Amino acid sequence: MISTDKTILALAIPLALACNVEQAIQELIDEHGITWDTSAADSTGGIPTTDGGWSPTTSAAEAGGDGGSGPTSDASTSTGAQLDLPPALEFSVTPEDVQSAMFVDLAATCEDDVAVAEVRFSVDGVLLATVAAPPFEAKWPVKSTDEDGPRTVRAECEDTVGHVVFDEKVIGVTLPESGSEAWSVLMPSKNWSTEALDASAAPDGSWWVCGYDSDGAGEASMWVAHFGPDGAILFNELISRGPGFYGTCSGIEVFPDDPHRAALTGSWIKDGLSPLLWTGVVDETHESFVIAKNEDNYLGEVGNDVAVTVDHQVRITGYRLAGSNSILTYRAFTFSEGETHLAHFAADEYDSLAPGDLKLDAGEAIVALPDGSSLIAGRAVDPKLGLSRGIVALVGANHQIVKDPGNGWPFMMTLTQPESEGYGDITVTPDGLVAVAGWWSQFDQARRPRLVHFDLTDPANVDAYTQPALGDDFVGQSLARLSTGPVMVAATRSDPVEKDDIWIEQYTADGWNVNGEDEVWPKTFTGFFHGNDAPHAIRVNALDTFLVVGYETIQTVKDGQPVTIRQAWLRGFEG
Repeated sequence: MISTDKTILALAIPLALACNVEQAIQELIDEHGITWDTSAADSTGGIPTTDGGWSPTTSAAEAGGDGGSGPTSDASTSTGAQLDLPPALEFSVTPEDVQSAMFVDLAATCEDDVAVAEVRFSVDGVLLATVAAPPFEAKWPVKSTDEDGPRTVRAECEDTVGHVVFDEKVIGVTLPESGSEAWSVLMPSKNWSTEALDASAAPDGSWWVCGYDSDGAGEASMWVAHFGPDGAILFNELISRGPGFYGTCSGIEVFPDDPHRAALTGSWIKDGLSPLLWTGVVDETHESFVIAKNEDNYLGEVGNDVAVTVDHQVRITGYRLAGSNSILTYRAFTFSEGETHLAHFAADEYDSLAPGDLKLDAGEAIVALPDGSSLIAGRAVDPKLGLSRGIVALVGANHQIVKDPGNGWPFMMTLTQPESEGYGDITVTPDGLVAVAGWWSQFDQARRPRLVHFDLTDPANVDAYTQPALGDDFVGQSLARLSTGPVMVAATRSDPVEKDDIWIEQYTADGWNVNGEDEVWPKTFTGFFHGNDAPHAIRVNALDTFLVVGYETIQTVKDGQPVTIRQAWLRGFEG
């Protein structure tokens, strides 16, 4: 008679062995994880079996598949506990052939029998984005300054026990030449004469632009518009205060988290009287697109530029009239969702204390820094010499202008008596390199474009570059920095024959990039009618394309007589 105990023991031994092997494999997976390439059809990716072996990986060529299917496993071979299976992944890239700077859409569908931990997207081995919950999507910015050629885009899906599956696609990239024109618009006036005075790049690569639109009878409305990355008009409206008012929007900045929303600043003048400061927030998705504005009486003040922080503070700079003089101003407002009134909560001013009627101090541009402080670029007057000086004022996180000459604040170049200068625009890199654009002149000579840069932590160590004289008065207006380092500068170049022209130059670490036979820059744009044409702002978006806005003079007929008017000039370029 066969012993029952011995039979049970004989059956228990292989079962125990199988469980031990399975437990050992599960511990190995938990500790290290396994990666599967889903680009091969019907790939099992080397899935461990419960007998301690590995099922083979089958390539697309061996299986006769077309690629892209996820790993598979036959659960029926399993004895005992069910293994957690690797996820299944599908990956798409749109478009797969890139011929201009754009945001390329990456999308993955990842499913797992237990749970997906995250999906990672990378380009040429560099992590682009990590997404922890569906939809698993990301945007890859192909910049105009990128290199041509094939790029490898990869999606990886990892489940909660460490299984990783991936798929890769090779994307062809062929970009236009640097400096080539991307798009151009001569924006017609809705009423009579119009200028684009400022622009701001939105997070999605589109552009907000503002200025004014006059009616030819001493009245004007603020003009605000939104253009797509390709120059298509998405939104185009006027802000009017009725008869007798002349309104100008001098500064605009998009909200950092919303491409449909922007803050504006400027001023209104009633029947030629003192200006009245105006700051507002517009949203193109609302029927009443002006969703908030200041309603306080800032008589005698002008807003020249605006910055928006991540927590929706709206900071502006400009000037306040004080008799025949002006004083540099800083104002801060808060924007709260659903509130139609911008609440004013902080202010400060800078007065150079120059004698007589020469105290023309003003802020022209402002940028907000990540630590809560701000920088203002503009002009002041040397109290001793009575000459114009470019100024960079540091506004602390407490919203007070730092007055600490021993540490270089406010920043002003040390110039000899016959020199004058002024700053019109400013940029700051994430690591604190400040660049300002403006003009410089000596004695009674014409002005020239000037670019000055220094480190925030060392304002005493300054590099300054002055463009050689070209024709008559030649003024630097604005600047913008490409992600690759060079700075693009826009200037108004005067000529005795062509009058004022639009001039664009590139600055590098070696100075102005001029007079090279094979160089892309500088470029000069002369209007068809040979009138006064000028840039007001130059801006760069996340794709390293840049936009120049200003005006061009054209000729038309009014009441049977030939007259000249201004039309907004916008032109986009590859970086």
